[in-house]
Amino acid sequence: MNGWLEDAITMERRHILEGEKRVAQQEALVAELIGKKTR
Repeated sequence: MNGWLEDAITMERRHILEGEKRVAQQEALVAELIGKKTR
């Protein structure tokens, strides 16, 4: 039971990290698009 819980927490952390990476990529794209508009 405890091992299952630890696995679930590890998987959840991985999902959160991957989500943060995606958000960072989207923010970089948006910043790039805004930068092109202002030039």
